[in-house]
Amino acid sequence: MKALPDVPTLPSPSSPRPICIVTGANTGIGYQTSKYLCKYGYKVILACRSREKGVKAAEDINSENDLLGEAVFLQPLDLSCFDSVRKFVDAFEEAHSNQGLDVLVNNAGINTSGVSADNLDLCFQTNFLGHFLLTRLLRASLEKKSAFGGKPKIINLSSVMHHFATPRIKINEWDEVTKSNSNNSYADSKLAAILFTIELNRRFKGISSISVNPGAVDSEIWRNFPLLLRKYLLGPIFRLLYLSTEDGCHTTVAAILNEWQHNEVYLEPYHLPKIWRRIPPYPSFEMLGPFQGSRAVQPRLLKNDALRESCSNLWLVSEAKCGLTTPK
Repeated sequence: MKALPDVPTLPSPSSPRPICIVTGANTGIGYQTSKYLCKYGYKVILACRSREKGVKAAEDINSENDLLGEAVFLQPLDLSCFDSVRKFVDAFEEAHSNQGLDVLVNNAGINTSGVSADNLDLCFQTNFLGHFLLTRLLRASLEKKSAFGGKPKIINLSSVMHHFATPRIKINEWDEVTKSNSNNSYADSKLAAILFTIELNRRFKGISSISVNPGAVDSEIWRNFPLLLRKYLLGPIFRLLYLSTEDGCHTTVAAILNEWQHNEVYLEPYHLPKIWRRIPPYPSFEMLGPFQGSRAVQPRLLKNDALRESCSNLWLVSEAKCGLTTPK
């Protein structure tokens, strides 16, 4: 387990504030992540669909009296629309062309199905493909920071649900997932986040990528459940058993502020008894348990050649869906 470093008492006057983009930053885990990073001196770009909610979130964060950084709303970002992703990146690069990007937090997510503006699975595009395109388009900004001696990072929000992804997609059927509109696309997208992290570390030299499980969190991701069900049944259960959004952002913030080994690609927030530490038969202690902070564990994935094939296939399928080609 790693604790968060102490908040610095004074900002550094000799260098510009590091810049971080957090998707889904107007509520839940994304909002708390942004607030934490502002305390540590980051300039945080709040990337969310609603301009009104984004501006309000920035005002609320900046009203805190112990911040060394600031929150800024720049441009609406709808991850379920590739055109919106491209416009957001254009706006960011125009505003920050000289400095580059220190951290990208691919946080936003939904757990409902449907069809996106690009005629793909709504959940899978929002949770993964939109972030894939965002990350690819921001590569130059991240590499600019690396070129000047910085240590840029990409944080991908995964989940314990990656254990329950559709078995058939693990190697070479990612194309079907992108257009399936299935009830399992949330779990599939969370497995994709981990495979993306592994492939990013292989392809993007000088940029560190980590996937995180925030834990079971009582957050806005449940907002589409029926109101009466949330109020009288799920609400009390969540408040009793689930983490708060403040605790739920801990693995993300720890991934950014702490140093991790190259093979530590998946963090989770719970204490795990020693007897269960060799990948248990059921991920009970990745779902609920005593909150401890952040700990690197091994996600449950395929091994060796099968894993490499799955990561590569996901990358190629995602490029095709996003209209990208692999740079030579």
